[in-house]
Amino acid sequence: MCLRADSAGEVRTRNYTEHTEIAESLGTFRCTLVNGSQEWLIEDYKSFNSADEAILGTQLAVFIAEILGTDYSYNIRAYIPNTKYQIAPKTKS
Repeated sequence: MCLRADSAGEVRTRNYTEHTEIAESLGTFRCTLVNGSQEWLIEDYKSFNSADEAILGTQLAVFIAEILGTDYSYNIRAYIPNTKYQIAPKTKS
């Protein structure tokens, strides 16, 4: 999904066509190339006070908000390889 990020680094689900049910449940992430463009850093933070607010997140978020009540939040921070990045092989001279 990060490869479909806009110029602000935001990935929006309407641009993702592979598994739309997964994309819709994930929402919008901030994606940044790191480690010399070798990896994507994917970050997301959500906070909500009720299951009604959680419905914009995942079904799991709705379930947790219903159990825990108010003031639930989650923070995602993940690194994934940039599949477009390739290290040029060393050539012998």
